[in-house]
Amino acid sequence: MAPLRGLSVSSMPPLGHYEYLVMPFGLTNAPATFQSLMNEIFAPHLQVFILVFFNDVLAYSKSREEHIQHVSQVLATLRVSQLKAKLNKCVFTVSQVEYLGHVIYSQGVSTDPKKIQDIVHWPQPTTQHNSEVSWHVWLLQTNYSELWPHLSSTP
Repeated sequence: MAPLRGLSVSSMPPLGHYEYLVMPFGLTNAPATFQSLMNEIFAPHLQVFILVFFNDVLAYSKSREEHIQHVSQVLATLRVSQLKAKLNKCVFTVSQVEYLGHVIYSQGVSTDPKKIQDIVHWPQPTTQHNSEVSWHVWLLQTNYSELWPHLSSTP
């Protein structure tokens, strides 16, 4: 890299000077930047009738008529910001939706059963090794701070 060119790809983090010898591929902080953009353009509607996580925009409403208005506002906001939505990835007017590992429906929110299927169907231990693994899982699930005095004290 030419000496003058190196200046454009160097940085000064808190722990010292760092300079790239090879420019990294991809966009640095692209997800955080995109999330900031989405939060900014939807700011007036966030947690009023919209949840946004990266490119997942969830509009929730109390009635079908209200939902149509909310979706229209979402699409208008995207249009004004020169962003587009892929129609084949959109779902409209459903009473239940899977969103970030949860199932959201009119009565509330629950964990997506597909996400916890392995835990629900955890097999019983059959060997000492499996029993030890189960012991460690049990320790993680209990209040470890209450167990510690009993585990660390000598008889």
